[in-house]
Amino acid sequence: MNFPPGPGAHRNPIETVRYFREITSDPFGLVERRFEAFGDMYYAPLRGTGLYVMRHPDHLDEVLRTKGKSFEKTQSGFAARRIKQLLGDGLVNAEGEHWRRHRRMINPALGRTRIESYAPTIVDYTTQQAQGWKLGQTVDVARGLTSLTLQIVTKVLFDNDAGPHVERVHGAMQAFRDSQGLGMVLPDWMPYGPNKRFDAALVAVNEIIDEMIDDRRKSSERGDDLLSTLVEAVDAEGDGGGLSNEELRDELLTMFFAGHETTSNALVWTLYLLSQNPEIESWVREELPPSEQKIGIESLPGLKRCQAAIEEAMRLFPPVCVISRTAKEDVRIGEFDVTAGSEVLAWFYFTHRDERWFPDPLAYNPQRFLDEPTWPKAAYMPFGAGQRTCIGKHFALMEATLILAELMRQVRLEYVDDRPPDPVLAITLAPRRPMRMRICQV
Repeated sequence: MNFPPGPGAHRNPIETVRYFREITSDPFGLVERRFEAFGDMYYAPLRGTGLYVMRHPDHLDEVLRTKGKSFEKTQSGFAARRIKQLLGDGLVNAEGEHWRRHRRMINPALGRTRIESYAPTIVDYTTQQAQGWKLGQTVDVARGLTSLTLQIVTKVLFDNDAGPHVERVHGAMQAFRDSQGLGMVLPDWMPYGPNKRFDAALVAVNEIIDEMIDDRRKSSERGDDLLSTLVEAVDAEGDGGGLSNEELRDELLTMFFAGHETTSNALVWTLYLLSQNPEIESWVREELPPSEQKIGIESLPGLKRCQAAIEEAMRLFPPVCVISRTAKEDVRIGEFDVTAGSEVLAWFYFTHRDERWFPDPLAYNPQRFLDEPTWPKAAYMPFGAGQRTCIGKHFALMEATLILAELMRQVRLEYVDDRPPDPVLAITLAPRRPMRMRICQV
């Protein structure tokens, strides 16, 4: 069989310890060095099978789209185990008929007309957030945007005020990030502090979701929120049944976390990059509606620069920067053989930063997304590809664009730290430290 080149197996316990130290402390540096050493795809023995790590668009397209039936969502491994604990059997983790059934039932809830009806909610909450910041104040924008998108997703999902729950959910997200690194390689039974805090936070969030589901089941009234839609959803093309409370909780948790975490981090990186590129920030501001005109869904066609600013930020800092698949059968990817049972890691982060597809790849240049694309289709995939493309893609882009436009109309943000933010890989690509920015007059 023709295997890609790679670093080979660890020859002794010291090499194993060194590898785990590197992959938990600096995964980007380790993977980048290996791509430089071995090319677009490299191979390493893993748990008796193998690990294939790739970045070339042709390879990613085969794994996710043209030969996607030969792969399934990875269910083993440290990261998959932790995501499973967090999101249960929601769409992110589900496979086979379970995934198809849930996708069929959830799709109508995210139709264009429905998601566009949430635009006023998005703009109103954003205005409140911006008006709560005082001129001259230095704030952690990452925390502020997490709270904002959490309030929005709570209103959209549950028609409920997120106020009482913001701190608990924020604490759960922080506990998840803290449990990365060493916590991902230790057995669950070991009394490792961050893991214990994560377990406690997850119990608290589950209680919030369960309480909202119970309240809605008991209520005779139905609203326009997604919970009401999913409570009444039936699998008309399948067994005709609905979603159990456990299935509802898993799907709502998936939307809850993925629906605010991805958007908030995409916006955090966008605002940081705009603050570092004042000429681009001015260029974006030129298209914003006048302050006396309320932004709404009808404003979106005129906010192309705002959307391009977000898309370019997601190129440099993709919220989901790597995904894992497991080969269900022997399959050939490019010129190499991938054996059944092996794990494949598709690193969008490095694909997005490759000068072969994006000239001057580390430069922040939103104009790329207004010009005719010159890169291969699979060279830019912030929402994945194939049948598992993010179901909330259109809502996320709408939400992020409206939030960015309204924030930029209200305030100007200056990054105040001496060193650039350091990205950390958790559920999504987040800044490791608080994103401290000063609130300035527009």
